[in-house]
Amino acid sequence: MPSGEPKISVIVPTYNRADAVRKCLDSLLNQTLDAGLYEIVVVDNNSSDDTELAVNEYMARSEQSIHYVFEPKQGLHFARHAGAKAAHSEILAFTDDDAVCDERWLEELLAAFQEMNVGCAGGKIIINWDREPPSWIIPYEAVLGRLDYGPEPLILKSGQLINGGNLAIQRTILEDLGGFNPDQVGEVLIGDGEVGLCYKAHSAGIKIAWVPAALVWHCQTVGKNATLLDLKRRFSNNGAAYAYSFYQRHHPTRLNLLGSAAVSFRAFFVQKLLILRNRLAKIREENYERELSAAYLWTKALWELKFLFREQCRKNAAKQNWWE
Repeated sequence: MPSGEPKISVIVPTYNRADAVRKCLDSLLNQTLDAGLYEIVVVDNNSSDDTELAVNEYMARSEQSIHYVFEPKQGLHFARHAGAKAAHSEILAFTDDDAVCDERWLEELLAAFQEMNVGCAGGKIIINWDREPPSWIIPYEAVLGRLDYGPEPLILKSGQLINGGNLAIQRTILEDLGGFNPDQVGEVLIGDGEVGLCYKAHSAGIKIAWVPAALVWHCQTVGKNATLLDLKRRFSNNGAAYAYSFYQRHHPTRLNLLGSAAVSFRAFFVQKLLILRNRLAKIREENYERELSAAYLWTKALWELKFLFREQCRKNAAKQNWWE
């Protein structure tokens, strides 16, 4: 096992994806960065498959510093924070269990902190399909995690965000910002996760670097992820995340929440009527966008009503510090 303190720690939250996390670990063990300069922390977020066994296999056969952490509290933000607290480096690099990282990923991220004087950095994400996907889904790949601000390194402007599947941040800054906001629990998104973290970083004047050479592939399967059903789930989650994010940053009045929910519900029913019209006219292609929009609007409206009527929801959305 490499000796000395690592310069960067990779944190991989995982939930019931033992096969996927093996591929992720393979890519992390194939980095150009010297093995002594990084460690890998896999956080098992209460999996019921053989995730622990898979990680233990890698720990037994590899000289790379790999740690297994079990986090019983379900939720991506809990898993990310558990990994961050178990890590030994000042710089924390987060990726997903269904990601494959380019061999230069860590080297490029570490260089950004050393050369660009930033507190946070992230890189390009490409969707890696297991086979050729249907053409209609390509314009929606950003919802699956695709991220690209161009081929040149730069400092992101306010409103430009980094995806949590390819995000690195200084530990002290993560703590000071209160960590990631609530995120995905199983298949359901309950908050704005790394989006909220990036908003907090921009508000605090923290520089965020775009590092295009720090490349990650987000592995997706056509049979599951290139379907209208799965994409509707993702748009629905984004509706909840938007409502959460808006409430946290702007603290709208209850009257404003009621008005916004009414507008969202009206827009939802308009979309559903247009979907019905297109079905009667046997128009399919246009309905993808309308179905996704309707899923987004419905959940957004429901969450706006939650903030209107549920005090605990308002308290959760107003809370800034999830690190503790």
